[in-house]
Amino acid sequence: MGHIGAAVAAGLLGAGLGVFTTGLALYVPDRGRPPRPNLRRFLGGLGTWASIGGTAGSALVCASVAALPIPWVVAPVYCVCGVIAIALAIIDLRVQRLPYMLTGVMYGTSVVAFLIHAATTGEVQPLVRAVIAGAVAFVAFLFLALAFPGQLGLGDVVLVGWIALSLGWFTWRAAALGLLAGLAVQAVVGLAFRLVSQGDHALPMGPALLLGWFVGVVIGAW
Repeated sequence: MGHIGAAVAAGLLGAGLGVFTTGLALYVPDRGRPPRPNLRRFLGGLGTWASIGGTAGSALVCASVAALPIPWVVAPVYCVCGVIAIALAIIDLRVQRLPYMLTGVMYGTSVVAFLIHAATTGEVQPLVRAVIAGAVAFVAFLFLALAFPGQLGLGDVVLVGWIALSLGWFTWRAAALGLLAGLAVQAVVGLAFRLVSQGDHALPMGPALLLGWFVGVVIGAW
């Protein structure tokens, strides 16, 4: 019953956070910094399908994280990052960008949580593994972005680094499978889109990568 109550409470908290992050995501421009909070624009975005979907997705992610056997020190960070991930997916679908301000928050909160966990438990290996996984993934995808211009953006590279960092804290397996799951989803969606539209338009990678991250979290927790 305690786990159910925690999942429900986390879901409600995620929904509350999701209302605001989704409201922000709906007004991020294709260039420049995300806009400052504006109550009129925020209220105007409420009730749209994107707002409802973002709020529901945030609630689902937080409830799922709370139901997983994740240490209490880091679980809230995975919940918050999950809410930000929903907002990033919406932004990437809208304007094909992944603002560094948001991914920077994900990096910062994750590292701080991992440091606190290491300090309170004496377990340093997960922290070291996370840092190495994030660095390796970042460098590898940066090389791919430079080798194949136009296929990967720097925002995607930065996001991949965080995904590997976040999942690497669990296990190497979680990091590898999470990234592979995201790439597999992107490949399937890209193929389906090409068959339907008969075009060669670039698709944003953020949503698929973030879905892979959530798969990796579930794999890593269990």
